[in-house]
Amino acid sequence: MGGNGSQCRKNYRIVPTELAYYRQFGVPIPQLCPQCRHLARMKMRNPRQLWQRHCAKCAAMVTTTYAPDRPEIIYCQDCYQQAVY
Repeated sequence: MGGNGSQCRKNYRIVPTELAYYRQFGVPIPQLCPQCRHLARMKMRNPRQLWQRHCAKCAAMVTTTYAPDRPEIIYCQDCYQQAVY
């Protein structure tokens, strides 16, 4: 069984064990080739850049990969550990 990547139009093979996995867990068969799927995942990652932000709890300066315009709440290491443990 194979598929046709809708972005690059490369054919790719879905091996029987992979097909069994998709069917067992109700996962749809991929519409993109493995390379296009990998590139799409990489586009969703944070950029390789560091920003300085303030801890949401104690206002300490924190270096993070989350840009200042992102909605994520950033904690310093101490505040994060207090919240988690």
